[in-house]
Amino acid sequence: AVERLVVEHFATALASAPVDVPGADIARIRNEAVADMLVRRPEVVNYLRRALLDPGGQRGELLERLTELTHREVIAMRQSGAASRVRADAVQVVDVIVTQLGRLFLQPLVDSMWSHLGTFTHTEGDDKPELSVRVTETLAPQGTPQ
Repeated sequence: AVERLVVEHFATALASAPVDVPGADIARIRNEAVADMLVRRPEVVNYLRRALLDPGGQRGELLERLTELTHREVIAMRQSGAASRVRADAVQVVDVIVTQLGRLFLQPLVDSMWSHLGTFTHTEGDDKPELSVRVTETLAPQGTPQ
């Protein structure tokens, strides 16, 4: 039940994003809607961390549910012309999830390191690194079937 609620929060955030925007902006706006939801719902963030990152924990089916939701959204966006068809839909799904969750999970690590560095070296707020997550496709060597 908790997993379904977490996925519903993602679905609601995606549904709240406007669709009457230029195609180039829609992915950014949808990612921002999810990010805003996660800021408003720290309990969802904490649950995601426990469910997806704890090596000894019970992951359940949360990752599978999020993957299926994201796949449905990517397919719908591709069919409407709002998402690119250059990359495989499966790669787009991985990219969306890793982009949304990667920064969420790893930026606190960057922030902690930066704070610790400030205890023995010069750091300034504007210079603090911000994590950027990127997924790239591995292309098969020429002549190799994919």
